[in-house]
Amino acid sequence: MTAAVGATAFLAGSLLYFALLADAGAMSWEGITALITSPQLLIWTLAVASIGLIGRRLSPRAVAVWALALAPASTFAGILIAYPRTLGQPQALVSPIFLIPFVWQAAGLFGAAVVGVLAGLALRLRSAHRLPARPIASGVAAVLLVVGGVAALALPAHWASVYFRIWSDPVVATSEQGDRYVAIAATAVGCLLISVVAAICARRRPVVWLTSIALALALLAALVFQVPEGRFAPQPAPADDGGPHPVCFGTSGDCPGG
Repeated sequence: MTAAVGATAFLAGSLLYFALLADAGAMSWEGITALITSPQLLIWTLAVASIGLIGRRLSPRAVAVWALALAPASTFAGILIAYPRTLGQPQALVSPIFLIPFVWQAAGLFGAAVVGVLAGLALRLRSAHRLPARPIASGVAAVLLVVGGVAALALPAHWASVYFRIWSDPVVATSEQGDRYVAIAATAVGCLLISVVAAICARRRPVVWLTSIALALALLAALVFQVPEGRFAPQPAPADDGGPHPVCFGTSGDCPGG
């Protein structure tokens, strides 16, 4: 259950991520196939499923730790498989070209692993005849945690797509890019806020902490990665040079602008 739900959350979250960024190429059949067959996802899913089948006597906490720890390890192995030349160049492992995609993909897979662990623990509790007090609220909190978390990760990516330039003049964000920022930020904050409320209703303290931390990080990302920059900063007052200005008398024509 942990492997299946985690893999599903990773695929659904990846598709939502590209949809928020309006990356139509990644939404094609080729892009979807690349997501499903990505080495890191296959390694993580098979590893977690194998642990669940082989180590049936493991405690739920041990399975959860394994599932979470395998997320960055599987991402590292997947990148090495995709770029085998890195093995012959150890210095490349500390370069931004390697570290940035590693951190980004590892964060996404780790978030999917968290959702998978929650589903696995819920199944374990049910099998022990200890039904959750608020199963529907717990499910709503988990789903909205995925949606809000993905939207929060899309905020810095959207900011980088607008402002990140190398050897070029500074750019000015368009109104369309500003509207997309509002949509992404509203999705992240709104979904995570409802997720916190649902977690409180479910009376699951770990889920409450998890959703609250995710909400705080989403608010921080929305403030740091504003599009356009300075959106929430107070606008400066019009400058007055103190010079003489013509006095306006009705339609005399002496006023600036007619």
